[in-house]
Amino acid sequence: MPCAAPAVADNQAQLLRLAKHQPSIQRRAAIALREGAADIKQAMLFACPHNPQAPESDVQEKILSQLMNIRDQASHETRAAFDEYRARKDAQEVAA
Repeated sequence: MPCAAPAVADNQAQLLRLAKHQPSIQRRAAIALREGAADIKQAMLFACPHNPQAPESDVQEKILSQLMNIRDQASHETRAAFDEYRARKDAQEVAA
């Protein structure tokens, strides 16, 4: 996926909007941009705390962002263990 960071870096209004948020939200938004979010608005769907009024797609985007954030923090061993778990679950789902 193409990274939106260059377009965001040239947009002072979007950068100022992002700067108003807590560092943890800024980090999650940066991860979302790195992973292909088109702009700050889309990245903030990943980064902001859960909104109970959000459509299911927004909730799922938030979950994806959290998974990416946690994976980035995990050690190599933890990632490998999780990958084995996912492979087992995927095999169970295919068999079902």
